Amino acid sequence: MLDTLRQNEEIMCLYTAKEEYAPMLLDRLGRFPYYMSKRRNTLDPEVSRFLIEKGLRFEYPENRKFAVCLTHDIDAVYLPKLDLMYDSKLGMMYRAVRSRKARL
Repeated sequence: MLDTLRQNEEIMCLYTAKEEYAPMLLDRLGRFPYYMSKRRNTLDPEVSRFLIEKGLRFEYPENRKFAVCLTHDIDAVYLPKLDLMYDSKLGMMYRAVRSRKARL
């Protein structure tokens, strides 16, 4: 599969998320910001389409027509204490404002 991906430099860069390795800008948590990406259409499976066009075939358990693969991206397992305190303070301020408006 990797040999097939390497046939197309643009697809290989997309597959490896190359643009995220040396970004000009990071967000406050040190992540590559989505708005800086050249590829913003996350619903277009470009790499999968390329591989299927090159002959990739899938076999699913028990001859099913499809399979589901759930994934997730974890940038931080927990929020830093300062962020938790900030979020808590914002939440208290929001509730206080709503409470005052309700009394008026």
